[in-house]
Amino acid sequence: NTSSENPIEVLKTLKAPNRQIDVANKLLKLQAIKINTKEDIKNALFLTDYNAVNLFLQLQEDEDKLKLLAEIIKNNEPYLISHLAIDGEILKNLGFEGKEIGEILERLRQTVVCDPQKNRKEILMTFTK
Repeated sequence: NTSSENPIEVLKTLKAPNRQIDVANKLLKLQAIKINTKEDIKNALFLTDYNAVNLFLQLQEDEDKLKLLAEIIKNNEPYLISHLAIDGEILKNLGFEGKEIGEILERLRQTVVCDPQKNRKEILMTFTK
């Protein structure tokens, strides 16, 4: 056994429960990205989920970032596409289609991650043009 072995493969070999493998996958994904700002935490939430980000920050013993995470959740700050004040149906009605809708929604998600105040239909509509 070398330390360079894929930890996920090790867990599978050990017949770990799928839930543990899933958590390990998410923690590895989080380890690969920088988490320094509130926006980084929101993107980490988008990539994984609350439980994984919370565990990751607890393992790092990063109280400041844990406070930011709690603030994001408490204030219902948007970080998922489903949190947007507009959806794909609205974009479809505006004449957008296919991949273009997904790209616009992701761009809008990134906008509200950086500035939650912009998560209002009339403001987001101006960013679709």
